[in-house]
Amino acid sequence: MALFRGTPNREPYSDDEANARLPIWCAFAELFLDTEQRPEDCRRIGEVISGRGFDRPALFVILAEEVAPAFAHNIFLDIAGEWAGWPSDYVRERVLTVIEKGPSWLLPKKRVADYVEQEWLKIEPYLT
Repeated sequence: MALFRGTPNREPYSDDEANARLPIWCAFAELFLDTEQRPEDCRRIGEVISGRGFDRPALFVILAEEVAPAFAHNIFLDIAGEWAGWPSDYVRERVLTVIEKGPSWLLPKKRVADYVEQEWLKIEPYLT
């Protein structure tokens, strides 16, 4: 079984690059809360991530390779996952750590990839 490890050991982002991505990371992190996303949630997330200088393929990579490895554990490993959300400073720290070192857990790759694809399909119609 293939295990999902994210994309570890990448060059860390500069502060400017991280700051440009932070609203996107925070919005995508909501997809990994232990709650069901309603259409209005998906619309809001789509509005937040649109118009930030990233095209759809780049946004999908941010979701799949930066945010999912940092937060998928909340959906797949925690018995009672986080449902209220994370502060932006925690999101930034968590994503940057995962980008630099990789996640500290392993999950079945197909399960995470399927979840990411499913959530992306909910958000994509709301991208402008």
